[in-house]
Amino acid sequence: FYDGPLGNQNRLWEASRVLGIEMEASVLLTIGGIRGIRTGCLANVDNYIFERELSGTYAPHRDVVLQGTTRMIEIAMDAMAVLSSDPVTV
Repeated sequence: FYDGPLGNQNRLWEASRVLGIEMEASVLLTIGGIRGIRTGCLANVDNYIFERELSGTYAPHRDVVLQGTTRMIEIAMDAMAVLSSDPVTV
């Protein structure tokens, strides 16, 4: 994804058949698991890293991304409604 102290690991992720890389939610999910707190994550995938490396372009504002974001917000709102009405069963 981004070069870090160990360099670019994208080929390792590809060889390991990793389907997605995200940067923020993993910490929340881990802490929630440790503390016994329900957590969740909605992700809108906006590109394929290896295509981006080949083309050198990144276009996060395409219609399909905007549609995904809209749908993600709808799902989040539905989930919040369910959780607020009966937080124990979900």
